[in-house]
Amino acid sequence: MSKPLRHWYRAVLVGCVLFGGAHGGQANINLEWRPAVYTVNVGDVVDLPLYAISTSGVDHPIAAIDLILDWGPAHLRLEGVINNGPYDWLSSEFPDDSPADGLNNTWLDGDAYYLALARWDAPALAPPEGLRVATFRFTALAETSTTEVTIPETAGDYTRTVVWDGEIAGLNILGARGTAMLTIRDCPGCDFDEDGDVDLGDFAVLQSCFGGNDAPPTSVCPVGACSDLDGDEDSDLVDYAIFHKSLTDPS
Repeated sequence: MSKPLRHWYRAVLVGCVLFGGAHGGQANINLEWRPAVYTVNVGDVVDLPLYAISTSGVDHPIAAIDLILDWGPAHLRLEGVINNGPYDWLSSEFPDDSPADGLNNTWLDGDAYYLALARWDAPALAPPEGLRVATFRFTALAETSTTEVTIPETAGDYTRTVVWDGEIAGLNILGARGTAMLTIRDCPGCDFDEDGDVDLGDFAVLQSCFGGNDAPPTSVCPVGACSDLDGDEDSDLVDYAIFHKSLTDPS
């Protein structure tokens, strides 16, 4: 989308919010992270898909989504957005919002403003099972037991999280705003028991976590064990091969 069009849209949005030009709220669309819980390692790329879910029991048209993201900048770094949903948005980006609150002037403070603008000829349809809007990419920076990516209602003087109805102009149909919870582990390699070497003790941990291809670690896998060495969310023969190359002491 061109900058003039984007700024025109932004001016209309600000006018609706500040001067009462919008219709009253109607909670027909929830915004939700799927999945909502993640366990990752320091240095991992973390992709968080966002879904718009109709709560009215039928597919609901969406004209646009204004979204505020908030996260802990000491633990996560926002890299950008991946437009991998089934709907071809006219705009799906972090626009220049300098004339308003400037959330995108820097992401080092842990907040950003995202805009998804539907095509004029075909509103986006959010079904009850959910429409994947886009995927937001982060990098895990530091170990923490819990950090969150949230969707605040407001930020600054002008910016609001809003889902605009695709049939009634100016109608905000936003319902619930989801939260993604992340645990970030410091896993420097295959020394699972952190005793300074990679030996049969570490192999025992890997073996207890082994679930096979496309299977999550087993229920007896020790909490915090970094058995998913290739980052594909399972513990299988590929992880074993990586471990074997790191084996330093067979005794």
